[in-house]
Amino acid sequence: MAAVVIEPRFQGFQGIALGGYVGGLLARGGAAEVRLLRPAPIGRPLSVDERADGTTALLDGENALALARPTDLDLPVSAPVLAEEAQAAAQAYPGFQRHLFPGCFVCGPERRPGDGLRIFPGLVPERGVVAAPWVPDASLAGPDGNVAPEFVWSAVDCPSIWPLIYGAPPGSRVLASATSPATRRSWRWRSTGSRSSARSHTATRR
Repeated sequence: MAAVVIEPRFQGFQGIALGGYVGGLLARGGAAEVRLLRPAPIGRPLSVDERADGTTALLDGENALALARPTDLDLPVSAPVLAEEAQAAAQAYPGFQRHLFPGCFVCGPERRPGDGLRIFPGLVPERGVVAAPWVPDASLAGPDGNVAPEFVWSAVDCPSIWPLIYGAPPGSRVLASATSPATRRSWRWRSTGSRSSARSHTATRR
């Protein structure tokens, strides 16, 4: 087993690691389904267990926090939102007015540029989707120069929840399970939580 410490920078809820970051940490760029079983703490040693059956677990002592398994994913991909549409949508991000977790690594408005991802999804009314622009910081690059998998998974975590916030009654919603293919140039995402469907777009500039 390998030891890992999730830095406080990568929190979602206060004191808890972002679910998308945990998913990407376990998937490491491969096609995977990740189930989040318990909140993962930040700032202290955890362990990653790569098992003989192909699954990978994040452990806190004997307790499994998340479990990843290889999978295939084939979802229809809708037409992308234009960068200009995403920029306009982000101006109306409701998290600017009220946010339960303003320090979230992905969508928290209190995070500084270069520290948080600052992805602020807003509604594109004529498309029925939410969208946001994103310019990845250089600190997010992996050894190959591309954005590291844990940050790609992070970037599509919070945007997958905001369509539910726009279209559902008030209440708490969290990411419970996510599936993604092994690809860097196109990204499809299926998430499950208190509701089962969401459509969002993140327009990325390189």
